Amino acid sequence: MKLPLMTNQMNVTIHYCRICGLAVPAEEIAEALRREFQLQCETREGFWGTFRVEHQGEVVFNRWTSRGLLGRLGFGRTPTAEEVIAMCRDRQ
Repeated sequence: MKLPLMTNQMNVTIHYCRICGLAVPAEEIAEALRREFQLQCETREGFWGTFRVEHQGEVVFNRWTSRGLLGRLGFGRTPTAEEVIAMCRDRQ
């Protein structure tokens, strides 16, 4: 499903696991999305192993599904800000 074009009314929510040390990457990605698309971004603390990026309610990246069991245990690579920006562009 294609997402609508990026505008100021768009919302991105990044859910992250603080215990896994994902607060800093979540904030960095949120800031990069704000700069790139001038949209509203918020970060929300989640539970163990969570790192999920949602754009207008649609999942752009989910560590649990992309990293399988290792992602749920807090292992695996977290995407860079550039990768998330590319994922958002691909959904336009």
